[in-house]
Amino acid sequence: MSRSSPHVLLVGQKLKPICPMLEKFEERGCRWEFVETPEDGRQAIVRSDFDVVLADSQLDSGGAYSLIPVLLATRSSLFFWVPLERSGCLLPVVLRGNYQFRAAALRPEIFEELLSVLLWNRPMTSPGACAAKTRPSRTSTH
Repeated sequence: MSRSSPHVLLVGQKLKPICPMLEKFEERGCRWEFVETPEDGRQAIVRSDFDVVLADSQLDSGGAYSLIPVLLATRSSLFFWVPLERSGCLLPVVLRGNYQFRAAALRPEIFEELLSVLLWNRPMTSPGACAAKTRPSRTSTH
């Protein structure tokens, strides 16, 4: 995989809410492809290296899960998009080739920072700003 031109694959129709985020990454040189079915996704993964694969968690017959074995022991990461009312969250499933399905779900704005790190090894904002988004503020109980 070329570090100068990261590559992302989207699998499934319900990923349209993610497209604006990818358009921002496109401005930074990221290439991305869209396919509708898990079979098309597996074929795309075989023919090309992807840094990150985003899959609709609600693909027919559990199709998103069929992508897991194809990406294990690779440099790729796989996230499942789980739609919620007006948005959704992303579940880490494979992180740089390692099974990660027990990790916590990520809101899109936090995922955007993680995606920047996965694609370019650096966050879009300062590390403190990213950490502030993930930690609730603490108030003294004394």
